[in-house]
Amino acid sequence: MVTEAYTVRRARSTDAAAIAAVHVTSWREAYAGRIPDEV
Repeated sequence: MVTEAYTVRRARSTDAAAIAAVHVTSWREAYAGRIPDEV
């Protein structure tokens, strides 16, 4: 079994756009078909 190592660091202001993109994408996928796309 292969074990991968990860490093977690505090978010920086330069990470804001990427964090927002992950948030929006995950929200849209989680609620697809339950809430109209216009929301």
